[in-house]
Amino acid sequence: MSNTSSISITILGQQYNIACVFEERAALTASAQLLDERLRLIRDQSRLSLDQAAIMTALNLAHELLNEKTKLESLQNKTRGSLNKLIARINNEIE
Repeated sequence: MSNTSSISITILGQQYNIACVFEERAALTASAQLLDERLRLIRDQSRLSLDQAAIMTALNLAHELLNEKTKLESLQNKTRGSLNKLIARINNEIE
């Protein structure tokens, strides 16, 4: 049985009650705070409507996520290559 409860988050002064697994509460709260900060920043720096600010914020966050994913994949590939070389060296020494 899941350990789900409702938590309250606030984004741009609007309160939302969201069901969340207990272990994810801190991450959800941090995500809501980040979203609120980014929305406020875009809204305050431009003349965009709330809907437009939300779209721009979503695009910016998606772009950052994809950049981090690309960096992670590159690091994983480098690590995999290094490990394969190390395994090959170990196998050569064993033989």
